[in-house]
Amino acid sequence: MYLPKKASNSSKFPLAILVPGLGGQRGRDNRMCEKLSQNGIACVGVRTYASRDIPHKQKWPMKFEIAGAGSRMHDAYGALSYLSDYNEIDLKQSWFIGFSLGGFLAALSLDKNFTNNLKNSSHDFKGFINLYGACQLTNNKKYKQVIYRHFIGTDDTNYDEKACESFIKTIKNRGVNASIKIFKDSQFQSIGHMWDSMRSAENMDWYGKPEGPWRLAWHKHRWPQNMVSTYNCGLNFDFLNKKIITTNTSIFSPDDNEAFMFLSKNCPRRKGNTTTNRKVMKQVDEEIIKTIKFNN
Repeated sequence: MYLPKKASNSSKFPLAILVPGLGGQRGRDNRMCEKLSQNGIACVGVRTYASRDIPHKQKWPMKFEIAGAGSRMHDAYGALSYLSDYNEIDLKQSWFIGFSLGGFLAALSLDKNFTNNLKNSSHDFKGFINLYGACQLTNNKKYKQVIYRHFIGTDDTNYDEKACESFIKTIKNRGVNASIKIFKDSQFQSIGHMWDSMRSAENMDWYGKPEGPWRLAWHKHRWPQNMVSTYNCGLNFDFLNKKIITTNTSIFSPDDNEAFMFLSKNCPRRKGNTTTNRKVMKQVDEEIIKTIKFNN
């Protein structure tokens, strides 16, 4: 855990819990937690794979089979419950920040029917921040009265203009204090997924070591995406009745792997790009810090 230097029993600070995507944290939690703690925000990065002794160099589909979306949610709410005993932390000012799949889970977490199944205490987050995750609704017409912020690039597989516009409008109508920041492509610049990508600081392979050290990947480094999309398949979630629904079919009470296979079979793939961009990363850092401290 990263605590601000002036943290004490008499000086409480807001908390950010960082939730990883399919590939795990890969140093992004270290980088962001260091930045947040320097600005008066306590920070914890959930290590969903490492905490279960899943080999670091195992490919993500095999990792996900062991620890999927539900594991990430249990870890996030487990950390929130555990940290309730820390006098240095103002638990009423706790924020869920999700990368990619973690961001997708941030969007779903606006629905109490989703998180009620995963919480192990009465504590909940004041706000949810989605970093380059999809714009996904559930069928619950009334959401939590919380703050939601979303950051995404137009060259990201997880971005769809009409879907994201409708998503933000709908969740506002459902009582969420919501906004989305869209980073647009230009003729000379693509802004896609994972702009804060890290690489080993020891010139090792792509995986590096789980404990680091890590450094930022090359600025404007770009590689293609071809991922299962949550758009154009009528995807919806009915957490009250434990159902996932698409245009032509549905599945009842799936586990993580069954749910992933269901989406892979019934939703189309979508192309995009992953592009490292330090300018966007710094802007998002600043917006997150401002959001958490302004609403403190």
